Amino acid sequence: MVDPMGYGYPVVLRQKAVEAYLAGRGSIDEISIVFGIGSATLKRWLWRKRDHNTLAPRPYGGGNKRKLSDADIDWMASLLKERSDWTVQEWRDALENERNVTVSRAAVNRVMLKQGWRLKKSP
Repeated sequence: MVDPMGYGYPVVLRQKAVEAYLAGRGSIDEISIVFGIGSATLKRWLWRKRDHNTLAPRPYGGGNKRKLSDADIDWMASLLKERSDWTVQEWRDALENERNVTVSRAAVNRVMLKQGWRLKKSP
């Protein structure tokens, strides 16, 4: 029973599971089985309730910052017409040699797809 937003369990489920344990309706393992969660999950919820007095999930941590700046993408866009036959590997090499930016082919591919640019697939 995962939150529709795709992040964590609903707070209502957390509250019911913690309340059931605190009311003495069973052990951590028994309550976990009843609510269909892992016992380690229930333990974390109990610690969160004790330490922070909330059962809301912690905020999403973010992710990795992209390595290609807007200026790098603008540079790629300005060269796209004359270098439209380049492969992703050639774009990656050009970024490294001309812009001093080391990125993976996957990162270049993601940027190009996001920009709607067509890719040459083989040399």
